[in-house]
Amino acid sequence: MVGLCEGGNEPVGSLKAICNETPADIELLAGDVYLSASSSSAVIRKVAEILVHQQFRAMDYRNDVALLRLSNSLVMDGVYISAIKVRREPVTPGTICVVAGWGVDKEGETVPSAILRFVNLQIVARHSCSSDLGVELHIGELCAGSPDGDADSCQGDSGAPLVCGGQLTGLVSRGEGCGLKNKPGLYVDIAHYRSWIQGEIQNIHRVCKRSPTFSNLQHITWQMYQDASRVMRKKNYSGVWRDPN
Repeated sequence: MVGLCEGGNEPVGSLKAICNETPADIELLAGDVYLSASSSSAVIRKVAEILVHQQFRAMDYRNDVALLRLSNSLVMDGVYISAIKVRREPVTPGTICVVAGWGVDKEGETVPSAILRFVNLQIVARHSCSSDLGVELHIGELCAGSPDGDADSCQGDSGAPLVCGGQLTGLVSRGEGCGLKNKPGLYVDIAHYRSWIQGEIQNIHRVCKRSPTFSNLQHITWQMYQDASRVMRKKNYSGVWRDPN
């Protein structure tokens, strides 16, 4: 996420994607869709701090969300690096959304994609999702998938954004396999965590002795959304997307 605190932006991501990482282990790549950062527009930033949700539970991925404070701010040029709004209200089942990431093309592969890829997914009602997966959804989770199982996020996509109607709506969190029929994926519900995100950004502003405004949440830089070309890259990239059980 982009904040107004001098010298620091705060991208939001899945905690699962950065589990056991330190700030020194993570870099953020913006302005490029290539994982190699080979384009002239690519900008790399180091992470100064990882802000973990205080009630994150690793055993079942409850509250699977974190903020990253960057060492240096990103410049929004509106061409290679842009902003995305954060969803305020719950998304309606049936809504068509986009998820993007550098994960593997299919389950069982180990090499991430060299270029950012995206697929269209449909929001699935909670009761239908619970029935399909045989699990109860946590508060703060939402469900998205393809009815035929022909489109999905996969290993290496953890923390990737789910964007619905131009708004950051979810983060890849957990699921059962990749691209299986009637097996939608589970995502962090950004609307549910909006107040937590706001509070953490305000805390950062207090430390920086700057006046926070709620409008900060309307200017979110997201690191894996193809149209805005902003991405988070880890050294020795090894995100996973799997059923925690």
